[in-house]
Amino acid sequence: MAINELDQEKIEQLAGNVFDHLNGTMVIAMIWLGERLGFYKAMRGAGPMSTQALAEKMGLSERWVREWVHGQVAAGYINYDGDSQFELTNEAAAVLADEMSPAFSIGGIHHVPKLLGDTLFRIPECFRTGMGLTYDELGAEAATGVEGFFAPWFRNSLVPVALPALTGVVEKLVTGARVADIGCGTGLALLEMAKAYPKSESRLRAIPARAEAG
Repeated sequence: MAINELDQEKIEQLAGNVFDHLNGTMVIAMIWLGERLGFYKAMRGAGPMSTQALAEKMGLSERWVREWVHGQVAAGYINYDGDSQFELTNEAAAVLADEMSPAFSIGGIHHVPKLLGDTLFRIPECFRTGMGLTYDELGAEAATGVEGFFAPWFRNSLVPVALPALTGVVEKLVTGARVADIGCGTGLALLEMAKAYPKSESRLRAIPARAEAG
């Protein structure tokens, strides 16, 4: 069918969607850089500042800092006052810089570079063979990303919300119980439970078993 016989409005909508998702991918990459280089934590609570001041504070090239900051302004994560001053608001810090915040959202993007790099190039072969990739093949960043994604929930909701919803569990933990965490990350859930229920004991076991901690 000739292109002029197609629904042009639908074509424009679909093409727009592709570019929107491409833009989103680039923004996520910039957020990854912001977390990896420490931009958000450096700007947290610092108030309005110039890109030169930010570059000097972080020991980075101002030219590159300027490009990153402008991109974050365009994405809506950093405020610009119109007079060469940039600020990470308290609300943005809760999402991007405060690891203890229930809204902290950075953790889940740790694995994005690897996922969009060599891992993605291996996926076509999975379609041909029907075989997948093991968790270990996704690399250390994948584990870091999974832990980071769930960390806000573990820190803010596991003990006060989730455990009380399980009949009889809190009572057992208070008096002393043995808790097993099998293949569920680096033990962050156990650490939160240990602080809340000091009479209980825990054991962490990876799959396959590579480490064990009492």
